[in-house]
Amino acid sequence: MTDRPGGKHQHSEAGVSFPGTRGLELATAQSCRAGLIASCLAEVPGSGASLDVGFVTYSPSGT
Repeated sequence: MTDRPGGKHQHSEAGVSFPGTRGLELATAQSCRAGLIASCLAEVPGSGASLDVGFVTYSPSGT
C-alpha cells in the first residue's frame, strides 16, 4: 500500500477510520466498477472492524 498524498489509499484509510471512530459500519453496492471501492477499503489494515459487506451486481443486458 502506498502513502501518496491524495492517493486512493489515503482516501480508503479515511473511509475506514471515520465510521470506525463513530461506531458505524460500511456497506457498499457497485456494478460497473466491479467492487473496486470495497476492494480498496479492504486493503486497509483493520478495515474488518468497519467494512460490514460489499455487493457487486452486474448484468450485461441491464435488466
